[in-house]
Amino acid sequence: MITIIAEKPSVALEIAHIVGAHKREDGFMSGNGYAVTWAFGHLVEIFSEGGDDWGTPLPFLPEEFRLRVIQTRGKDGKPHVDSGCLKQLKIISRLFAKSEYIINAGDAGREGELIQRYIYRYVDGSAPVRRLWVSSLSDEAIREGLDNIRPSEEYDNLYLAGKARNEADWMVGVNATRALTRIMGNERVFSLGRVQTPTLALVCRRYLENKNFVPESFWRILAQSSLGTEPFLVRSDTKYSSKEQCCSDIEAVLNDGILKVDTVERKEINRQPPLLYDLTALQRDANKRYSMTAQQTLSAAQALYEKKLITYPRTGSRYIPKDIFHKIPSILCKLAVQNPKGPAAGLSSQRLNMHSVNDEKVTDHHALIPTGIAPSGLTEDGRRVYELITTRLYEALSPVCSMIETKVHLCSAGVGFTLSSTMTIEPGWKSIRGEKEEQKDEDGNVIPQRIPSFLEGDVCKVSSCTCEEGKTKPKQIFTEDTLLEAMKYAGREVVDEDLKEAIKDCGLGTPATRAAEIETIVRRGYVARKGKQLIPTETGLAVYEVVKDKSIADVEMTASWEKALSEIADGTASAQQFDRGIRDYTKRIVEELLASATSVGPAITGRTMEGASCPICGRELILTTRLARCTDENCGWKIWRTILGKNLSEEDISALAHGESTKEIKAFRSKGGKYFNAQLRLRENGEIEFVFKKREQKQKREQ
Repeated sequence: MITIIAEKPSVALEIAHIVGAHKREDGFMSGNGYAVTWAFGHLVEIFSEGGDDWGTPLPFLPEEFRLRVIQTRGKDGKPHVDSGCLKQLKIISRLFAKSEYIINAGDAGREGELIQRYIYRYVDGSAPVRRLWVSSLSDEAIREGLDNIRPSEEYDNLYLAGKARNEADWMVGVNATRALTRIMGNERVFSLGRVQTPTLALVCRRYLENKNFVPESFWRILAQSSLGTEPFLVRSDTKYSSKEQCCSDIEAVLNDGILKVDTVERKEINRQPPLLYDLTALQRDANKRYSMTAQQTLSAAQALYEKKLITYPRTGSRYIPKDIFHKIPSILCKLAVQNPKGPAAGLSSQRLNMHSVNDEKVTDHHALIPTGIAPSGLTEDGRRVYELITTRLYEALSPVCSMIETKVHLCSAGVGFTLSSTMTIEPGWKSIRGEKEEQKDEDGNVIPQRIPSFLEGDVCKVSSCTCEEGKTKPKQIFTEDTLLEAMKYAGREVVDEDLKEAIKDCGLGTPATRAAEIETIVRRGYVARKGKQLIPTETGLAVYEVVKDKSIADVEMTASWEKALSEIADGTASAQQFDRGIRDYTKRIVEELLASATSVGPAITGRTMEGASCPICGRELILTTRLARCTDENCGWKIWRTILGKNLSEEDISALAHGESTKEIKAFRSKGGKYFNAQLRLRENGEIEFVFKKREQKQKREQ
């Protein structure tokens, strides 16, 4: 018997169909000499003796890690073995023991390899293992993969990278979290992590830069002129820091009375289409267009993959190899059948753009593309993500967009002016969406499509001049779109495409994990979503104040660890050397955090609330990151700052203390998982109650 083990039941069923294992058994499918079983993602986890004891001296750096069944927290709040995982592991163990050999059909990536190897180690497998590596779950791709089963040893370095990442995150997370929690007085758990904390640092730093930004005024000359009967508006090249100097030059230009054309530069530019999506680019576009979170996009893409509609979503490459490119005409034909009037019909009969074709730039997986299988029964998120991926395929394969770019340099009384325009000749790939894209200059002014036909030496009469005031602008608060880019490039502002390519492996996390890191800092109550913006909470800012100058918040240092993990997977770096570095790094983190215990401010440990008093006894209130409480222990009044998943602001606490209702708070989540909006207020006994607007309005009408 041959046992095939997939990462999820849905994937196992697809493989079972291909190999003829049609009989459903308890925890696996059987038939035709195969048993096809599955994991539920991670079935086992690493641990170490003493690792669950918060009293263990820090730093706690186990010499070796052992494996145990995944643990979940029961109703008593204590960890318990997950019974479903334990049952499945026993089934897998029995199948492995009876197998001639095993086919590892885990997800084709670092984490997928780690999951499978851990299971094999835990059940003490002895049968030889081979590797199924596919980038699509289409029948054709699975059959092709089964015909080209690879030796498991070829993926040893990938496993070592996954194992190194897993153990590094355990050591950094356990030690940093316990160290910070201790210096906070053990009032609550303050979670820190190898990638989580630098990501929080990015969000907090940008937020504070934005809020503390002091805009500076500048002035430019705005001149109205015309060439013959064609009017135009032009701005001075100089940005004046003094309004007086700007007005002085305006007077000189008006006295001169003309604008002379010094140079006219016209050139045709061919703008290549955007590259195909990797996961990060897909998540950014979905956030930009539909306000979808990174996790929502990943979940939708994973569901599409399991429906065989797209290729493997957790990819970090935006290119496809030549052998996949040769399959594109067939995919386009299938897409054209689904939508005869769509872009695919036109593309299938013309020469396809190969801008996204590059074997050398394909990593473990090529860029995201549709498989051509007709979609059905999609969720709204699934439909949006599928349309983004198919539309990007059409764009990437389309001809270049041809434009005429014109720059006209003019001069008056020694003051220089520049007028630019971009005119589209052939829209090429831009015709796919049919959206008109406005070109803008660095100040956000729209660059016109057409300007007069200037020639060098032309003289234009100045009809009016004004002094236009502008203000410098701060960097925008992060959205998930811009945060994903910052994580990808380790917080560096990168415009140059060649430099982007050079440092793409030096980011925070991987395309597959960045969504989870963002969700983690939101779930911990460190960051809240406000529309598209990611806003740090008081707790998040307080944690940032403690860690901002510590190694654990160093974005570029963390990015260098990610680069090292990529090199371990490539076989160009040592996992043992990485481990030694992480242990030294963890020691330094603990030393830095524990040394800062005396400097932790009242924002963390608690401070007196000004202008608010206990609603029960009238004494002062203490506000901490976790609760608001009366200073009189005999009174004992307190309210928690997190209620049904929502964090109460200081403004909310103050309103309650004054006997008022809070503003309406959106998206409380009930124990049944339903979301609702409500205000909060205090009952006479000091307990919180929900106030629903519709109910109050109805009561007022009845009165």
